[in-house]
Amino acid sequence: MPEYEDWLVDAMKEGGNTDFWKQNNIRDYTKNYKDIPVYLVGGWYDSWGVNTTENYMALNKSIKGPVYMIMGPWIHGQQGNYSHGQVSFGNDAAIPDPLAWRMEWYDHWIKGEKTAVGKKDPYKTNVRIFVMGTGDGHMTEDTLLYHGGSWRNENEWPLKRTSYTPYYFHADG
Repeated sequence: MPEYEDWLVDAMKEGGNTDFWKQNNIRDYTKNYKDIPVYLVGGWYDSWGVNTTENYMALNKSIKGPVYMIMGPWIHGQQGNYSHGQVSFGNDAAIPDPLAWRMEWYDHWIKGEKTAVGKKDPYKTNVRIFVMGTGDGHMTEDTLLYHGGSWRNENEWPLKRTSYTPYYFHADG
């Protein structure tokens, strides 16, 4: 996959919201999007995780249809995995069958079928986030450090109760 590797290297060199990204930009062009239900999927370790949350905030303000977002402990496109690198977040961190999960969403909105959307996890609330931690650090059977974590359902992003903490790179803060 040399073509993808070349593109990825170019993307990483490019940085933030530049002309390079204009073709894929949602945040700044929400008026170009139809008013349909949207499910944004991202990961805390995803190179484009920040874009996922920014797109959620922008679309949530600009369209009437429901906007859902899920953020897991994943890298890009790896929603079926429960680990990243040498760290396990527990089996619950993975979406067991990503295809079935997507189909349930589509069946609800396209076919009008009664599904878990709006009723059960992972579709119970508009925002679902994986909160990492709570693990005891033991070595798992597959030789990963157990970091743990759990899913939490929310109704907005950013969370209104967020307490921001500034960090500084010098002794006097």
